[in-house]
Amino acid sequence: MSSSTVLSPMQWTVSALVRRVWDQLASCNNISSMSTSVYDTAWVSMIIKKVDGVATWLFPEAFQYLLDNQLPDGSWNNSSTQTDAILHTLAAIMAMQKHHLETECANHSAPADLAVRIAKSIKSLEAMLSSWDVKSSQQVGFEILIPALLAILEKNNVKFSFRGKSSLMAVHQAKMERFTPTIIYSTEETTLIHSLEAFVDKIDFDRARHRVFDGSMMASPASTAAYMMYSTFWDPKAEAYLRNSICNSAGIGSGSVPSAYPSSIFELSWVLSTLLESGVSKDDLGTDTCEKFGSFLKTELERKGGTVGFGQS
Repeated sequence: MSSSTVLSPMQWTVSALVRRVWDQLASCNNISSMSTSVYDTAWVSMIIKKVDGVATWLFPEAFQYLLDNQLPDGSWNNSSTQTDAILHTLAAIMAMQKHHLETECANHSAPADLAVRIAKSIKSLEAMLSSWDVKSSQQVGFEILIPALLAILEKNNVKFSFRGKSSLMAVHQAKMERFTPTIIYSTEETTLIHSLEAFVDKIDFDRARHRVFDGSMMASPASTAAYMMYSTFWDPKAEAYLRNSICNSAGIGSGSVPSAYPSSIFELSWVLSTLLESGVSKDDLGTDTCEKFGSFLKTELERKGGTVGFGQS
């Protein structure tokens, strides 16, 4: 596109969009516009790091985000599905309980009403579970994740009984009969790496260290957080990944993280394919920027042998 070309308002808009996307990729080496997740933020908020031998909450801003976004009824029930609301609230209760019990952290700053908040969230979750139709839920992984979180809470004497629990546990048992830790310990490609938090007390997290790629467990903040919490060694690359997910995702400045970070490949592909299929030309988008996008995607395809996900994972 020559400097003398007069651009229409549409051309200015799409050109500005792709430039903004590229500028973000160039400055942060990733893109993430995905909405943030209470569930993943709760896991991130539970990480404790020893600094000069003193226990310290690694991301206190993540816990503050949970407190700031708890609804008046005690839940985090602002999700599109009931199953999501249950998962978010379960994880947030775990985080509040951990902060309530771990009072020795140097930067401990739990609010005075934390016990009241926990009680309200438990009551709210009981109501959600009692009305939950387990058999109609189609959310990926709920039959693994929810029982795992319930089991962790039971260890802290927080137990839930609800109408669909037997159905949930039956589905859970059937799925877990096909699971073996060697799937995690091997180099076999598996989406289970995105949800390692579901296997607390079922796997040796030290033996999953080789699964880390660019600091993350399959671009999942929750899975990476669980890996950091349950490993016997500290992984600075994983810490850096989570810090980047807080600083450079859609929740920048809030302490929250998305359920997947980064999502560069997905977002670049989505933006380009949608605009091109809508009749926007390469010249409208900006030839130089399109070539940069193409080069980035080609590099990622080559790096992963022709198979990619939503991010560089």
